Amino acid sequence: MRTVKRKGAEVNQIHREPKDREHEFTRMSNAIINDKKLTADGLGLLTYIFSKPDEWIPLRTDIRKRFKWGRDKIQKVLSELNKLGYFREFKLQGQGGTFAGSSLHFYERKSAPSNAKTVSRQNRQPEKALLKYSNN
Repeated sequence: MRTVKRKGAEVNQIHREPKDREHEFTRMSNAIINDKKLTADGLGLLTYIFSKPDEWIPLRTDIRKRFKWGRDKIQKVLSELNKLGYFREFKLQGQGGTFAGSSLHFYERKSAPSNAKTVSRQNRQPEKALLKYSNN
C-alpha cells in the first residue's frame, strides 16, 4: 500500500481488497499493464479477457455487450492488439473451403503479429480458446 504523510497523518492513496478465495481477483502480467503502446481501450479489453477462466471462449458479441462498442471499434482495438502481439484471429474453414467462423486468441506474453490464418474445421486440434502463454 502506498502512503503519503500529511501534517503528521497518513493518508492512503490506494485502497485494496484482500486477494484470497473469498474475494475474486485477476492476475495478469505487469508487462501488459505498463506497456506504453497500449491504449486504454486495448488495456481494458485485455484486462476483461484475462479476468475470465481459461476455458472461456471469447466472442465478439461478448466484447460488444461488455464494452458497448460497435463492429468498427472492436475491429480497431483487436487490430491494435494484433500489431502489438497480444491477439490473433484464426479463420475456420468448413466443408468445401467455406468460411465457418473464427477463433479469437489472446496472449499474455507478446507473440509476433500476424495476418489471419485459416484452419480447417475438421482438422482442427482441440485447444483452449484463451491462450495466456504461447511460444508462437
